[in-house]
Amino acid sequence: MGSHRHSTLVVTTALAALAVAIAPAAQGSPAAPPQSPMNVSMGEVQCKDYSQFVATYPLTSGLFGNDPSRVPTVHFDMQASQASPSTPYTITVNGQDRVTGSISSGGRLATDVVLTNNQPSRVMLHTGYRTMVDRTITPRC
Repeated sequence: MGSHRHSTLVVTTALAALAVAIAPAAQGSPAAPPQSPMNVSMGEVQCKDYSQFVATYPLTSGLFGNDPSRVPTVHFDMQASQASPSTPYTITVNGQDRVTGSISSGGRLATDVVLTNNQPSRVMLHTGYRTMVDRTITPRC
């Protein structure tokens, strides 16, 4: 019981000291802009051949358009900031979710997203309420 009271006292004292230290700093300086939850780089469109994949896994044939030997994709590299415990993200193409997940603090992720050949594609990457990428491209493979 005494240990619990001691822990509560230490935490309360630490919080009070933190509040005292923050108050003058907050009054004297403008608020810093929030740190971006992740760094994102979007590559150029690449034409990939998925015909062997479709031959091996025929149930996937509808995922790659009419010609699986000429499939446009775009590559994303993402790295979450150290400040965020987990960063959720969604990549959409023309409003349809293509990739959804989360990246842990400081984590990296690379993924390719399939686009529709010879059609304008609005590619967006969202994390929470922030749009990190918003580009419209028309791939030609």
